Amino acid sequence: MHKLGLLALFLGVLGQLIGLTASLRIIESAHGKISRTIIYKGLFISFIPTFLGLIIFILSKVARLYLKWFQKYRIQ
Repeated sequence: MHKLGLLALFLGVLGQLIGLTASLRIIESAHGKISRTIIYKGLFISFIPTFLGLIIFILSKVARLYLKWFQKYRIQ
């Protein structure tokens, strides 16, 4: 479960980097003639994979702690 959370976080950051790289290429090819709102919306969308990866990572940590606690008190 821990490795799944780390994988989700890694893929989220990787998705953000790929999205930012693609958007910077588009901005460069447009020679700076893109409005700020489009840039802001693109940045917002690029944070979605990272945010979702972070949520999955946190949930996997909570689940791991719960399972450890459950195993500890179940044996006794």
